[in-house]
Amino acid sequence: MRRWKVIGTAALLCLGLSLLVTLFPRESSGGETLRFADAEEEKLLYMMAAEISPEYEMETLKMQAVIDRTRYRKAQKDQTKEPAQLTPQELANRWGKNYSAYYEKFQEAIIATSGEVITSGGDYIYPEYHYLSNGKTRSMEEVYGRSDFPYLQSVESSQDMEDPEYLNVSFVKKKDFQEKCWQTWNLSGEMIENVTLDGAGYVKELTVDGRVISGEEMQRLLDLPSCSFSIKDAGDEYRIVTKGIGHGFGVSIYGANEMAKMGATYTSILQYYYTGIEISAE
Repeated sequence: MRRWKVIGTAALLCLGLSLLVTLFPRESSGGETLRFADAEEEKLLYMMAAEISPEYEMETLKMQAVIDRTRYRKAQKDQTKEPAQLTPQELANRWGKNYSAYYEKFQEAIIATSGEVITSGGDYIYPEYHYLSNGKTRSMEEVYGRSDFPYLQSVESSQDMEDPEYLNVSFVKKKDFQEKCWQTWNLSGEMIENVTLDGAGYVKELTVDGRVISGEEMQRLLDLPSCSFSIKDAGDEYRIVTKGIGHGFGVSIYGANEMAKMGATYTSILQYYYTGIEISAE
């Protein structure tokens, strides 16, 4: 959580706009009056702003509104921690002079999907999402043996490979790698073997000095953008190629936005990435 910072005059003006937007209904660029249904709907805006860029397509923003509403409702039902959200001050700092236009865009997406949530088997789903897959999303049952997430199946998301950030190439000195292995696992880090991939091509596990290490553990050790990676011996160092950004489960935000650009609706995007779900207003 970031420390509170004193904001400048421009940001204070943005906060004033925020209060005006909250207190008085306004018209969208299309002329219709925009008004949040309740305090929960307004809260969604600050959740969405913490997760997604206002530059995305409107159908992508609608998708995120339904995802975040589902996350919020599930947290309320399960009495768990609410999803993270920005404060008005943080939002003013982030959006700056575009505050009013971005606020209206998010508000439009929330109001257009008012009350809509995602369910499976009569219960709210865990609507997992990540920024960019390696070209396919992952199956929760295959990776973790969890049959209680039937909606998190592996699907193609080949458009993700077009993102400039899709491939990441990095190098780590062997001596640095070995030091990390010793500090983290009390292993010498001299031998990497038996790399096992899941059906989507993410590293499920590998062995370091004979000990089984999960792909996620190696990802954290090397601070990689995802656990879809390969490690190649390059003399006194390792060459590591990583694909995608994030855990690979559920919606790929980049992939979803590309689908929206091609005319897909938010409901069809959600139904593509989450298998067998229902979308309905409560």
